[in-house]
Amino acid sequence: MRLTMTTGAEVGRYSIQAVATSLRVLDELAHRPWQTAKECAESIGITHTQAFRILATLEESGYVQRNAFKKYAVGYKGFVLGKSAEQEVSLIRQAASIMDQLTERTSENVHIVRRDGLERIVVDVRESRHRIRLVSPIGNRHPLYIGGTGLVILAHSPNEVIDAVLAQSLQRFSQHTTVDPELIRQMLPKIRSDGYHIAIQDFDDDAFSVAGPIWNADGTVDASLCVTGPVMRFDAQKQSKYTALVLDACKLVSAGLGHY
Repeated sequence: MRLTMTTGAEVGRYSIQAVATSLRVLDELAHRPWQTAKECAESIGITHTQAFRILATLEESGYVQRNAFKKYAVGYKGFVLGKSAEQEVSLIRQAASIMDQLTERTSENVHIVRRDGLERIVVDVRESRHRIRLVSPIGNRHPLYIGGTGLVILAHSPNEVIDAVLAQSLQRFSQHTTVDPELIRQMLPKIRSDGYHIAIQDFDDDAFSVAGPIWNADGTVDASLCVTGPVMRFDAQKQSKYTALVLDACKLVSAGLGHY
């Protein structure tokens, strides 16, 4: 897999003007709440009609709210987005130096993965300096029932999430992928009890993963940290070493997020 870079010119070519204008309206209300449609239009340089139609659409979707004086401010959906971004930035900031140290001590990839619905998404990566290494860029999505991080998160998820994940048609990613929902369900208590999970070749025939949970301040888990690399560099000695290092790293990140 090869990463490519998008230029500023390409971004401009693919942008949608109506969406860009709507975002400007939201940004204006975030900085100066409780404006009328006319005031908002004048502030960002669009027509009153444009502002009114955008605000009506955003209000219907819950991204802005309107009071009795027909003035607008950011609504509950905007608040949810802001809190989500705050949580994501906080996790990445708390984990940054810990991931650097873990990569230095293992010489393998280190990933931070977060649950998004019934999937897991890579939110930060430190890459191994080995010429042969795994490639899983930020933004990659995969199911929760495979891999070290996926199963760690699934093991600590609410029962309704577990049920929904295992009710899906489970896809085989390698010859070692477990696709029997009952077998996966039986694995979860042990993962919770052990406090970590080691996945060997269940996602990729050539890969291993040693993963642990990242705890939020409220005692929930929706993220995981792992060391991952080619299985040819993994043995019993490294399994013991990486497990201890991952558990220590997870404790440090969790403590930074307010969990004790």
